[in-house]
Order: sequence, then C-alpha cells, then structure tokens
Amino acid sequence: MIELTEHQVQALERPEATPPRLVNPKTQERFVLLPEDEYERLTNYDADPWTDEERDELRAEAVEALGWEGMHRRGFTLIELLVVIAIIAILVGLLVPAVQRVREAAYRTQSTNNLRQIGLACHNCNDTFRKLPPMLGWFPGQNAGSGYGTVFFHLLRFLEQDNLYKSTLNPASGAYEVSFGNAYTIPIQTYLNPADPSLDGPAPPGGGAVCGYAANFQVFGES
Repeated sequence: MIELTEHQVQALERPEATPPRLVNPKTQERFVLLPEDEYERLTNYDADPWTDEERDELRAEAVEALGWEGMHRRGFTLIELLVVIAIIAILVGLLVPAVQRVREAAYRTQSTNNLRQIGLACHNCNDTFRKLPPMLGWFPGQNAGSGYGTVFFHLLRFLEQDNLYKSTLNPASGAYEVSFGNAYTIPIQTYLNPADPSLDGPAPPGGGAVCGYAANFQVFGES
C-alpha cells in the first residue's frame, strides 16, 4: 500500500468529497472508491502532483482488489480454436453425405419419371402403328411421309416433340430424316439422365445430342 500525503488525506476527509469505502472480501483490506471529479482533482498535476509510480501502484491495487483483471476482453486460445475447427469439420462431414443422398434421391425420381414417359411413348406408338420403331431404320414404312432414324427419333412425336419431328422433313425425299436440319444435335430433356456422369462431359463424336438411356435390341431390333 502507498502512503498518501497530508494534503491528500485532508482532501479525502472533506465531507462533501468523502467517497464510499469498500472492503475486499478476500483480503479484508479497505480501499476507497473515488468519484470521477475527485479522482480528476487528485490526479491533477497542478493541484496535487503524484508521481507516475504512485499512480500506477494505486491503479494496480484497485484492479487487484476489485478483480477487474477477469473483466478484460481476451482472445481465443489455441486449444479453443482447434476445438471449434474440429466441431465444424465434424458437422461438415455429417452434412456432405446427407446432401449427396438427397441429390441422388432427386436424380432417381427424375430419371424414373423420364423412363415412365418413354415407356408411355412406346405404348402409344404401338397402339398407333401396331408395332414398335426399329433401333435404326425406316418407320412406319419406307415411303414418303415416313421417317428414318433411331428409335428415340421415331418416339419424338409421342413425347410432345412433334414440332421438332416435323422440322426434319426433307422436301427432296418427302421423308422425315434425323440428319436433316441438324435435329440430332438438339438435346431432349426426357432423354437426359441426371445421374449420367457423361452429361456434363464433352459432346459425342459428330456433334450429336447426349442421351442418357439405351434401347434394347431384342425389343426394337426389327420393325
């Protein structure tokens, strides 16, 4: 503890400036809590010059008595930072598989819907022409008004793609040809399998559109 000068003691004993006295519950030491105006008066170099050592010692004793050192803002320790990073890594590890499973379920649902539409198109084609289109060739005949292409080309009329099918009409032959007008380069949403890894890959040779499904030759091999 520091010793106050006689002038400082007289200033503290003035009735109008008597500050509240507190007791440290740990050490039972009494200390004085000065009002702001009285503190400014006592720390005024012109009124009562205190040395820097006395002022620092008094401030240190007040901090120790009140326990203010625990109130100071502190940063994260290395252990706390590593724990937070580990928790975030665990949460990310749990979240990524869940997101992947949700995405796969959505792809499976969309692919099932595409296959259902293709299957209905085959039934409607069979009901209309009493036969299924070939893997590659003429359908339903080999005359004007018929079409030449793959099975997926012949099914366009039954997949709400009738305008695209009619755009392949070759005036010279009077037939619908898949190679006429570059219709084979136009992707059809129903023929795209969202789970196909080649969907976002390079274009097939010849610039044809990507198709995520295949036809069975035993079913469509002959018209």
